[in-house]
Amino acid sequence: MQQSWLNNRCIHFLFLSLVGFLFIYKYGSRVSAYVPFLGVPYLGILYYLIFKLPNGITNARVTKIFIIATNILCIASSMIAFQYIDVNNLQVDRWSVITHYWDTYFAGNNPYSSTSHMGNYYGSYPFYFILSLPFYLIGEIGFAPLASLILFQLIVWYFTRSFDKVLYAFILSMACLCLPYEIVTRSTLFANSVAVLIGVLLFIRAWRSENFWKIILSSFLVGLLVCSRPIYGLVFLMLGVYAMRYHFQWRYAITATVGSIIGFIVPFLHLYYLYPTSLLEYNPVSFMTTHFVPTYFYGIYLVVSIFISLSIKKWEDIVGASALFLFFVVFCYALLYIITEGWNDAIFMHHIDISYFFMPIPFIVLILLKPWRPAANIER
Repeated sequence: MQQSWLNNRCIHFLFLSLVGFLFIYKYGSRVSAYVPFLGVPYLGILYYLIFKLPNGITNARVTKIFIIATNILCIASSMIAFQYIDVNNLQVDRWSVITHYWDTYFAGNNPYSSTSHMGNYYGSYPFYFILSLPFYLIGEIGFAPLASLILFQLIVWYFTRSFDKVLYAFILSMACLCLPYEIVTRSTLFANSVAVLIGVLLFIRAWRSENFWKIILSSFLVGLLVCSRPIYGLVFLMLGVYAMRYHFQWRYAITATVGSIIGFIVPFLHLYYLYPTSLLEYNPVSFMTTHFVPTYFYGIYLVVSIFISLSIKKWEDIVGASALFLFFVVFCYALLYIITEGWNDAIFMHHIDISYFFMPIPFIVLILLKPWRPAANIER
């Protein structure tokens, strides 16, 4: 069967390489003007890992030991980093967006009226912060990317039943510099996208089961996840278009729509109840429409998401479609600031938050680890 362009491994390799190279270029240039040249051997190593490394590194037992050892080493190294790398000295504020949000909330004030330690208001929606609440309560946001890395490896095992590919998933997540950056800066973009990937897979299974309660519960989860970052709503829109085209039934379509709307609204209810007046002035909706990209960009995103969704022929294509769409969203955002601010200012003066390129990484890595086990087994 001819492979869909949505799942073309060369395209996804290009995206993964661009993300890694961009980080080498930006942060390597701070050390030396020659460091970015390391991007050339970096691309060669990445190509070898994805396309040339044999399927079997060694026998399954040894691979299991490697997986356990690398994860333990990652956790131990991260805990050392938590102790010795002070996030207050880093020019990032995603960690303080979360901590200041909950500090303000537990102090009895509208959390959206506060700012991060760098003075930025919050563009994320309430469920983004709810997902991070357990890590706030234990006092270390950095455990969120670690937990999501372990969860992502479990997803890869579910898809492939291959310990080699689980190990590759760990290596590729590290090699593109996504997880090291997320851990050191206590960011949660990767964790958020892993949650969305799980939401996509659960909805597919629920829709194909034609079970009313599974559909409404998975749709409710979809609504919650959209209430973390609204751009994920267009990922689920693509999923919805596919579902309507190939397995359409009115009662399930209405059930899924109602469940998603309820899921989206629920995280806002307690905030509106507690701060009805303040929330109208300080809220993520007004921030996202005035500070991230021009409003007309969302129209472009909608058109592109529908175009991509029409190319989805089978459920496996949804993973590749999600990766391509999320990369397109972040690329447009970056291109806007490169055009308006210039390359150097956009990249080196923090007009662009290049960590947004981590959003499609779980989807990209999963595509690069194809072939998966038979689809029939996954759909059950």
